[in-house]
Amino acid sequence: MRFVVSALLLVLAVGTAVAAPKVALTAIDGDDSGDLREAVAEAIDGKELSVIGAKETNRAIDRLKIELPDVSEKQAKKLSTDLEADAVVSGTLGREGTSKLLKFKVFVGGKKVKGFSVQFSNPRSKKFKEALREKLVEKVSTPPAEDKPVKAVKKTTAQVEDDDKPEPTKKKKKKKQPGKELKADGEPDEDDKPVKKTATAEDEEEEDEEVDDEAAIKRRLNAKPSPHTANRAAFRIDVGSSVSTRQLTFTFTPELAAENQQPQPFKPGPVAGAHVEGDIFPLALGNPNSPAAGIGIAFEFDQVLSSKVQTTLEPGAVGKVKQLHFLVGARYRILLGSADTSPSITVGAGYGRRQFIVQSGFMNRDLNLDLPDTDYKYLAPMLGFRIPLGGSFALVSTNEVMLVQDAGRIADSDQYGRAKVFGFDAQAGFDIVLKNRFAIRVVAEYTQIGYVFTGGGEKSRNRDGVATSIDIGGALDRTIGGIATLGVLY
Repeated sequence: MRFVVSALLLVLAVGTAVAAPKVALTAIDGDDSGDLREAVAEAIDGKELSVIGAKETNRAIDRLKIELPDVSEKQAKKLSTDLEADAVVSGTLGREGTSKLLKFKVFVGGKKVKGFSVQFSNPRSKKFKEALREKLVEKVSTPPAEDKPVKAVKKTTAQVEDDDKPEPTKKKKKKKQPGKELKADGEPDEDDKPVKKTATAEDEEEEDEEVDDEAAIKRRLNAKPSPHTANRAAFRIDVGSSVSTRQLTFTFTPELAAENQQPQPFKPGPVAGAHVEGDIFPLALGNPNSPAAGIGIAFEFDQVLSSKVQTTLEPGAVGKVKQLHFLVGARYRILLGSADTSPSITVGAGYGRRQFIVQSGFMNRDLNLDLPDTDYKYLAPMLGFRIPLGGSFALVSTNEVMLVQDAGRIADSDQYGRAKVFGFDAQAGFDIVLKNRFAIRVVAEYTQIGYVFTGGGEKSRNRDGVATSIDIGGALDRTIGGIATLGVLY
């Protein structure tokens, strides 16, 4: 029985010995939403430290009528006693350049120890949590007397200094002027002034150590973001290659199909192209975090290197094709957060052109090649996304509506005639950023343009020889492909 009791007492003693110090974390000045306080609590709560609940701490602060963020040593001692906390931590949120700066005051056992500052971008990052936890564990586990030596030895500082000084210094102390020895009102003479000087020197040393703490945390966090990270780039130019295949198909009446008079679908193989695109945000060169930094322009150009067509009605003949598209437009980039890994949305509008024109190669093009030229001119409102999934990898997407103003030769009266034309273009893929200066982008692209012919063209109405009926009701022009580029950004 004695053995069991002894064992239980030993377990209780060990459990008490290893219990994590309790920390009361007050509300952070400048953190209106409370998200930062929550992130700090998550960072430090664990095996080494135990954080008292926010509601319990808030109630105690209200009960003791403590005014934040200026917590005095006396108030911290009362709060520690009320909550049975080993330490009290208060913070103030500010800014330093493009980063956030969080300054901490720390009280251990009711005594103030050296505070410290943390510069950061993302309070949920692993580096922020590790550095903050490490520094607070160090502060809470260090006896207050070691953190603030001035108060602990203030009465004997002069004596300690005297013990360390050489003899000539002692002799000088005896050569004081009589008028400076002691004032009538009992104030100390100037011999006592070294105490103040010593305290000031130690205060300066304390400030230097605090700066060292802050610098060490900054180095560990590496939290100061590059002013022009991938989501804040002032300009970006991408150059690479593309591959695409175009398909043009028509809808027609069953009677036309029965007579084999319908236009044949155009479904060639894939072709390679050269691709260049860019985004320029001039105002981001100055302050990439300002609202005006999101104003910019964009351009895109893609040209197929070699494209040819053939027809069975003219064996051996090969037609060369001019196949390209380009777009220029205005953009506004909206960053959803202040971190390097914050997602962004881009909205804008532009003007585009997309051509597929057979230039030469046939003796009688109109008779033997039933493939109309297209030259789309369109307005393009757009919406884009960039969603980082870590430090260097991000999902990207660009989506455009094509408000076609002119379709080109296909809409002439001797071809398929006037039509209602509407299209869209969608890209989706990923970005891999290399040291915030280079990026590899790979995207898939799908473009679709639909027609509804209104019956004014020779080839849509009179194909079967009966001009009073509409033979071709519509068409679908689709391009499927992909783009791979290497980008330079700043």
